[in-house]
Parts: sequence; structure tokens; C-alpha cells
Amino acid sequence: MRMLPLVLGVTVIGIAVALSWLLTASPAEPTDAIEPRPPIVEVDDRPTPDGFVARRNDHRPDASILPDAVDLTPEPVATLQGRVVLPDGAPAHDALIRVRHPVPEVTSVAPPPRPKKPRNRGNRRFEPEPTFETRDSLDATLEAAFEAAFERALVRVTRARRDGTFRLEELRAPATVTVEVEPPPGSNALPTTREFVVLRGDETTTLPEIQLQAGARIEGQVVDPSSNPMANAQVRTHDGRVATTDAAGRFTFDGLPDGTFDLSTAHVDGFQALANGVRVRAVAGHSAFVRIELPRAARVAGRVVDQDGIAVARAQVLVEFEAIGSNGIEIRGVGATTDEHGAFDAGGIRERAECRVSVQCLGYTETAERAPRPKPGKERANSYVWAQAGETQPSS
Repeated sequence: MRMLPLVLGVTVIGIAVALSWLLTASPAEPTDAIEPRPPIVEVDDRPTPDGFVARRNDHRPDASILPDAVDLTPEPVATLQGRVVLPDGAPAHDALIRVRHPVPEVTSVAPPPRPKKPRNRGNRRFEPEPTFETRDSLDATLEAAFEAAFERALVRVTRARRDGTFRLEELRAPATVTVEVEPPPGSNALPTTREFVVLRGDETTTLPEIQLQAGARIEGQVVDPSSNPMANAQVRTHDGRVATTDAAGRFTFDGLPDGTFDLSTAHVDGFQALANGVRVRAVAGHSAFVRIELPRAARVAGRVVDQDGIAVARAQVLVEFEAIGSNGIEIRGVGATTDEHGAFDAGGIRERAECRVSVQCLGYTETAERAPRPKPGKERANSYVWAQAGETQPSS
């Protein structure tokens, strides 16, 4: 009973202290008054094809990142027109006109700044400011610069109308362009180029009449030793031009520049191929005629077998022989592949030429031997024994 007043006193004191703490504490702020964190905004400053800057916000719209003003004024464009005529003054219908813008030089992009190394000052550690220039952003900047450069280096193409006129609209301006003109197919004219053509914005530039210059022409006929025309024979020049003979054996090369041309023919069954066998001088405005006679060719035929006398199929046979070219005697080769019976037949070989026959096949040793001189119109049949040691033995 004596402890009861002491317990009640301590309890009363505790309750009083708790009430005083509750009354003196500041009230909690409402949750609505907490300022929200700013949104994370990702900005892409790479130029778009339209010339504007694209900005992207992946979280929520924020008007603060938008540009103050966007210039929507369209770029100035120009129009180019003119007329193309042939050397005789006739309209150059279907001539190809190509307008080429110069390729601007792309300046190098400065590398991103190197971040500063952290320095210790007492107990505080100063971290470098974060940099947003990374290797990926540098590569993207270079790629965008090159894409923009090639985008500005436009090439516009059109063809002349029936009256020889042409017109190209919506060309980038101001600019200095190059106009290239290719003559229509079948016309004996040379390509031409007009450089330093100035285009001004929102204006139409009219070129003076473009008259193509006359080129040289080479005409010819391909015949056999009996003067019979050879159709579907391919004739080539040393610069890569190709013509095919018609039923009368005739061919034509138009629009050639002044110079000397070496003509060659492809292999025709039963005849030899001429490699740089005919040399012709071409003069602008004139036509040269050449007659090409293909000599008859001999053939080398044979059979490839192994050391046990079994036919070797799909073996590669090469027949090499001497031929007379523009630079003297040269070595030429004719290839053939053996059939399932091991037989091969190689044509287009110069008559009475000394030949060397070599054979290659997977799993066998390469072998070679000299074949007798073939005669035109006759086949020389030989059998070749394939020895593992590389020896070649004629079959009995």
C-alpha cells in the first residue's frame, strides 16, 4: 500500500510529458505540397533530312525543351532547262542529261573533351562533371555529317524530249553544278560536259544550245577463210566495247574518240579467236572499215584415265599453244572438262601449233605432256594415263 502513491505519481508524470511533446511538435506537411522531381528528358539534336532538329521526351511533355521558334521557310530551289542537238543539227531525242551537284568537304568533328581527373582536397573528393559526349555519339555525329554531305551531292537525271529540250525542276540552290550529256543510242556523237553552271534560288537558268560533237565510227565484217559471213560473232575493243555481227557478218562501233583501237573476237566454234589481232585508226567525223577473217581452228580430243585404265570424270584439261598476237607470239589456252567417260574435246586451236596438254583433278597428281601438232579439220585423239607419281604414259 505504501508503494501505490509512488506508482501513481510516476504514471501521471509520464502522461504529462507525452502530452506536452505532442502539443509542441510541428504538424506534418501534407503530401500534396511535396515538389515532384523533374522528369528525365532525353534530347536528340541530330539534324533530320528536313533540316529541323528533332527532340524527344520519353516520359512526359515539357514545353521548356522546345525551341523558341522553328524556321519553316522552305529552301530556295532552281530550275534548269536547255536543248541538245546532234552534230548535224537534228534534235538529240532521248539524250541522257545528268546534273551533278559537287560533293562538299566534310570537316572533321572535334573529339569530346576529356574529363578532368578527380582531385582530393582535404577530406572532400571533387568528382568531375559528367560529360554526355561518348564514342557512340561521336560516331553518330560523323555519320550524320557524311549523310548530310552526300544528301547535298544530288544527281538528277532526265532525258531530252523529241524536240531535244529538257527541264529539271526543284534543284538545290544556290549551287554550281556540272551538266553531263550522253548522246542517244545509235548516234555517232561524243558525250559532252558543261561545268560551272550557276543555279540561283527561285530562278530558271536556261543553258545555251548544246551541240554534240561528231565521233569516229568503225564498221567491219567478220568472214571465214572462204569469205562467207559469220553471224553472231562478238567483236571487242580494248576499252571494253562489244558488238555482235548480224546475219551479214557486219558490226559497227559508234561514238568513238580519236585514237587507235585493237579489235579482238571471241571464240567461234570451229574457228580461232583473235586477241588484239586487228588494229584500226579512228578519226572523229570519219568512218573506217575493217575486214576480219577468222582462220579455221584445229581440235585436240582425248581421254583421261587413271593408272588402272578407269575413266576420270570432271577432270580439268588445259590445252596451251602458241598464237600470233599484236605483240608477237603469245601463249594461249583452251580449257575443257572430261565427261563421264573421261573424254574431252578442245577446239579453237591454231593449226599446226605445238600444244601442251595438262590435266588437273582432285585426288590425283597433276600431269602434262606435249600433243602432236593438230591439223585443221582433224581431231587428234590421245589417251592419257594418270599416274600417282606424276608420270604420264601413253596408252597402247
